[in-house]
Amino acid sequence: PGATTLAAVDAALTALLVASDGGSRLVKALTKAVREAERDLDAIVDEGQVGCFYKAYEVVARRRSAVEFLRLRLEAAGGVSTLGEAIASATQALDSAVGELDETIVGYTKEGYDLACPQLASGVALGLVPYAHWWVFLGRPHAEGWAVLR
Repeated sequence: PGATTLAAVDAALTALLVASDGGSRLVKALTKAVREAERDLDAIVDEGQVGCFYKAYEVVARRRSAVEFLRLRLEAAGGVSTLGEAIASATQALDSAVGELDETIVGYTKEGYDLACPQLASGVALGLVPYAHWWVFLGRPHAEGWAVLR
């Protein structure tokens, strides 16, 4: 897509996020998606679903990246404090859910789980996934303690 299309999409997303009623509903839906992603990750580990581990974790990583993208849109729209009480409250819940998911991801990595996303990480060379999305890049070096997380 061209720059004009991308600018229009960005403006539409921002407008949706800052709309008091629609924005808070969207943020609540994001919170639900993050909590479901954490439950899914826990289920994969608890049930020992080794055969589909990478594919299932990639779904979690994609959700986490989508949420981060929209969180950045909220910040770009002027910050949560300027967007009203409903959005501020919903965003606090979202931030809490994201923090819990991140702690779960880091915890599983420290336990030795190889949380790699081969298909997503290969997009780094093409600039599709920014390295700031650290949850995409937790492969074998992290699981074996060769790379350090926070």
